Amino acid sequence: MNRQEQYETEAAEMALDRETPLYNEQRAEAIYKLLKSINAYRILDVGCGLGKVSVYLAGKGLDVTGIDISPRLIKLAKDKAKKNKLKVRFECIRLEKIHPKEKFDAVLFAGVLEHIEHEERMMAEARRVLKNNGKILVFDMPTFEWLYTERDRRIGHTKRYTKKLLREKLEKAGYSDIKLAYYNFFCLIPTIYLLITKKKEYPYGALNPALNKLIYWWYKYVENKFIFPIGDRLIAIGTSKN
Repeated sequence: MNRQEQYETEAAEMALDRETPLYNEQRAEAIYKLLKSINAYRILDVGCGLGKVSVYLAGKGLDVTGIDISPRLIKLAKDKAKKNKLKVRFECIRLEKIHPKEKFDAVLFAGVLEHIEHEERMMAEARRVLKNNGKILVFDMPTFEWLYTERDRRIGHTKRYTKKLLREKLEKAGYSDIKLAYYNFFCLIPTIYLLITKKKEYPYGALNPALNKLIYWWYKYVENKFIFPIGDRLIAIGTSKN
């Protein structure tokens, strides 16, 4: 990711945080439920950004460390944790530079790996900080190459994925017992809108309190309770054998 793409990614992260707080909550809840299902307590959130997910998970009682390469986002993440009176370790550092005293139950990549050209290298690097039988949780991987939009290009997405491609990447990185599922069926609508109009960002300006509430209810009572046969994002869980 070059400097401009990093800037655009940070801007998109802040827009999402500002415009869709209810969606952010339900996205974090979906991640929490997945971590709970694999009995993961000690979590490393790689590319934590503004700390939305890290802070939410800490509020649920998990032991969370968040890392990111952006000093600006890490500062905002620390402010978010302080505001919510929650203890989260945030650090501006690359994954390959971190050497934890105690290894993690799970490493989370939420909206991160699609920005990296050789993402299987980072997947493999995560195994170094995982306990034996620890889990990698990949969340929010954009799906289907034909849906690649101007927004993807602007914020530095190197590609969109199929289940087959993501499985191959994880297996190459040394993971087994891989489970994959689609997520974010609802987001197919605005993504197709971006594809047709060639616009560079989702139409946040069209959102109002009523629509935000409708989106919240959709994710809380539909998206986070059922697995759809198709979606705008992929979820994957793999097991590390160290």
